[in-house]
Amino acid sequence: MFLLQLLTNILYALNLLLLGATTGFATSFIVIAKCFLLSQSEHTWAAWRGWVLILISVSAITTITTWNDPFSIIPLLAASSTILAGWTHNGTIIRKIHLFINCPLWILYDLHVQSYSAAAIELLCIGSILVAVKRRGWNGFEQ
Repeated sequence: MFLLQLLTNILYALNLLLLGATTGFATSFIVIAKCFLLSQSEHTWAAWRGWVLILISVSAITTITTWNDPFSIIPLLAASSTILAGWTHNGTIIRKIHLFINCPLWILYDLHVQSYSAAAIELLCIGSILVAVKRRGWNGFEQ
């Protein structure tokens, strides 16, 4: 699962780079690091909660150093929300954060940088979450 997520995140990052969306590009690699750490969470070093602060701090520094316009704050907000959600290890919280915060933020950013395919993918992600919630309700995702 991690390898597929890694590949799709790299392709998404390259898409943003080609569009000149440097903040989104750089922030995508911080999200990749988060995914890697969570995939290794059975190890004490990877499960360390201090990674949350480090990753969000690196995201903030990245945002400052790659600032293009006021929309550059959006990848920071999206990455921070998904970093915080990931470390809860609670599927319900993760899905709610993605549905109500992360995906809408990325859609807004994607439309701003004219990455219409990425915005469409975020809409599919929202649809996937809604289908899962329809089938199972909000309970049952905790693990």
